[in-house]
Amino acid sequence: MVERPLRILQVNHLHKEGGAAQVSWIFHQALLRRSVDAWLAVPHRESQYTGLVEIPDVSSRKPYRKVFTYLTNQAQKRNWHIGSKTLAGLFRRIGDPRHYWNYYWGREDFNFPGTWQILNLIPRFPDLIHLHNLHKDYFDLRYLQEVSWRLPTVLTLHDAWLLSGHCAHSFECERWKTGCGMCPDLTIYPEIKRDATAYNWKRKQNIYEKSLLYLACPSQWLMNKAEASILKPSLQISRVIPNGIDLSIYKPADQKLARAALDLPQDARIVLAVGNSFKNNPWKDYSAMEAAVRLVGIENDKKLLFLVVGQGSSNEVNNNIETRFIPAQNDPGRVALYYQSTDIYIHAARADTFPTTVLEALACGCPVIATRVGGIPEQILDGETGFLVPPGDAVALSSYIKLLFDDKDLRDRLAFNAAEYAERNFSLDKMVDAYLAYYNEILQHWSGITKTIPGSAKRHLRLPNYNFSG
Repeated sequence: MVERPLRILQVNHLHKEGGAAQVSWIFHQALLRRSVDAWLAVPHRESQYTGLVEIPDVSSRKPYRKVFTYLTNQAQKRNWHIGSKTLAGLFRRIGDPRHYWNYYWGREDFNFPGTWQILNLIPRFPDLIHLHNLHKDYFDLRYLQEVSWRLPTVLTLHDAWLLSGHCAHSFECERWKTGCGMCPDLTIYPEIKRDATAYNWKRKQNIYEKSLLYLACPSQWLMNKAEASILKPSLQISRVIPNGIDLSIYKPADQKLARAALDLPQDARIVLAVGNSFKNNPWKDYSAMEAAVRLVGIENDKKLLFLVVGQGSSNEVNNNIETRFIPAQNDPGRVALYYQSTDIYIHAARADTFPTTVLEALACGCPVIATRVGGIPEQILDGETGFLVPPGDAVALSSYIKLLFDDKDLRDRLAFNAAEYAERNFSLDKMVDAYLAYYNEILQHWSGITKTIPGSAKRHLRLPNYNFSG
């Protein structure tokens, strides 16, 4: 047997922007550092990073369709909007009638032929394909039936879209368990025009029934949902693997130096929130955070500074409360400075899987106050590294903010515990180790699949006969 590096092809809708994209991107870079032969396929490659490849947008040869394909790509790359609507979807629907009619009838669109060329994008056939977010109009879900019988196929869920008839998070609705239909909210991302959720759900179920899938989830909460869903019959092995962060960047530092670097007042009490477009983000609860900070300011005469990173807007001053809106930061080192400069990190959400920002705050030694939804309770030791509050409860959120401001010893203890807890549980190295161990377990399982699969179905299988290094 010839020893060679493991070959891994990841697929995601983006390579940097958003929590799920950042997870797959830093994981890809970590695999390269471990001497793994790694590639990351995305629908739009804007840079020439090692191992980053672009999924082709295969369009018709008709000139007018090529024009709208170009406009679609530009709209996606530049994030063009009219109000809350993306122009990319509009251009796609005009350029290809199939996209238009799927949109009109509320059917999820799987017509992306470039998906079927993914394995041809890289110079060597991978040992395993690792799929992340498959929505955002770039992936043909029907390809799961093909690729999962050709080589081991791992799914990492970052939300619950694969489990439902259209939504990435279902909030209190549990119709995803029984077939969807009669959807209570078609506007939940990814929104659809008409209620075809029962059709979409059934279509996904038919695809999964013909697929062989290995599942990873960052939280037990999401794993529990997956194992109660239409994905269950396709699952071979499942693992909960928490996301990890780079602890060489996100780590405790001198607060005064961090504030000086960001030109923040040394004497202010600072509360921080980090996210993507808070005011328009359906998963976050900016109104609860804003109300909580206002309640704290009313009962205290000291200057309170509320930093909102990831939201471009005009700054606000109300008596002794100043709210500064800071655009999204591309430099992780600068993001870390904001965590290091703050006294308390708050994270109010309506739905969340396993937010990376909570991990980053903990690692920088910030006590975290967050809502008890989704996978967040698996990130915070209530009373030890921060506090958990009911969703939408601004009063409870404000009471814990006041408690930590008034009790410096408690704040310092939670800060120390937070950094130590993050180092033990949420390092990038720990995440990579867990995935590499999982990959090896999957490949061993895959090599034994021939014992249970009928002979007529074996012709497409790729069976390992080698040792891996790295």
